[in-house]
Amino acid sequence: MAALASYLAVLVGMLAKDGLMTKESFMKLIGREPVAEAEPAAVAVPTLGGSVGEKLAARAQELEERQQKLIEEEDRLKTERIQFEKLRAEVELKLSDLQGELDTQNAGQAKRIKVFAEKIAGMKPKNAALMLGDLDTENAIRVLEFIEPRKSAKILDAMEKDKRTAITQQIVGGS
Repeated sequence: MAALASYLAVLVGMLAKDGLMTKESFMKLIGREPVAEAEPAAVAVPTLGGSVGEKLAARAQELEERQQKLIEEEDRLKTERIQFEKLRAEVELKLSDLQGELDTQNAGQAKRIKVFAEKIAGMKPKNAALMLGDLDTENAIRVLEFIEPRKSAKILDAMEKDKRTAITQQIVGGS
C-alpha cells in the first residue's frame, strides 16, 4: 500500500509540474471539495504610546529639519562655488593680461638695452667703462650680455676695481 501511495504522489507531482493537475482537480480526485483560500489577516501594528512614541516623533522631526538644513547648506555651497569659479576666471584673465603687458615691457626693455649695448660696444673700452660704471650692477651685466665677449672683457678691464669686482662676483655667483 505504501508503494501505491508513493506512486500516486510521484504521478500527481509530475502532472502538477506539467500544469495538468491543479489544486482543485487534486481535491476532486481524492473526493474533497476545494476549500476557498482565506486572505491573510491584517496584522495590527501596535502604536507606541506615551513618551517613547513622542520621543520617536520628535527625533524624526529633528532629523527632517537637519536634512533640510543640509540641503540648504549644500545649495549655498554650490552658489558660492559658482561665484568662486567666476572670480577665479576673472583673476586668471587679469593675470594673463598683466603677463602680456609685462612681456611687452620686458621686450621693449630688452630692445632698449640691446641698442644701448651696441652703442657701448662701438666706444673705446675706457669710455664704455665710464658709461657702464654709472649703471647699477644688474643693468651693467645686462648690457655686457649683448656685447661680444672679447669687447666686454676689455670694457671690464678698463672699469674701476670696485665696480669690476661687483659685476664679476654677480656674474660668477649668479645672484
